[in-house]
Amino acid sequence: MARVINHANLPSAPVKLCAIGAGNAETKISLQRLGISVIEPKPSDGLSFAEKTHSDMLMLHLGRNEIILSKEQEDLKKQLEAFGFTPKMLKFHLRSEYPLNVTLNAAIIKDKFFAHKASIKYYSGDYEFNFYAVKQGYAKCSCCIINDNAVITEDEGISLVMKKAGLDVLKIKKGEIKLRGMSYGFFGGATGKLSSNILAINGELRYNSDKKNISAFLKNYQIDVISLKSGPPEDIGGIIPLLEEEK
Repeated sequence: MARVINHANLPSAPVKLCAIGAGNAETKISLQRLGISVIEPKPSDGLSFAEKTHSDMLMLHLGRNEIILSKEQEDLKKQLEAFGFTPKMLKFHLRSEYPLNVTLNAAIIKDKFFAHKASIKYYSGDYEFNFYAVKQGYAKCSCCIINDNAVITEDEGISLVMKKAGLDVLKIKKGEIKLRGMSYGFFGGATGKLSSNILAINGELRYNSDKKNISAFLKNYQIDVISLKSGPPEDIGGIIPLLEEEK
């Protein structure tokens, strides 16, 4: 039996269903071997090549059964409804122009909602979060959410805002995460939680020059790491946990 995850990005038990971007066969197989079912949003023709398959650009889990999808996701909507979610669709098509492309790319940490100010306008009237505006529109991509108190990010602006919000933030070097179609991606887009104490990385941490600092930070929070593929970490739009094992 499985249940919806209460707080977005923060499973409290082993994950049973997650979303990843289409076209990542090795990662998908690794997750399935761990007993995790995988769903893949439909790529968006409105987004750039580097972003069009990324799940963190195409869907936003708000927590519990609430989830928002890009307008292309009619099939995904039906799948999620079968799992007990009540998905809502964006009222407009995503476009490649920034920040119109990042409406769904918000970093939600329990009651805190970090996003570009243009994105916050879309949510602030309907949802009861504490909203924090950040200059970095790719807020979710930029954040590896460890727990409800700890985050790893390459972005200086996000780091400062999150620290002011009371979070423990490890700032790492940017430019070391692979991203197809771009010169580099983000650590948050290469990671996702698979249980309360397991962080999955789409690649191997040993290739990152900040590996010692990252390992020490994770150890401090008693987080173990699972590599889903060989080679340097690659940004695929994150691994979004949706259902967890019923306790």
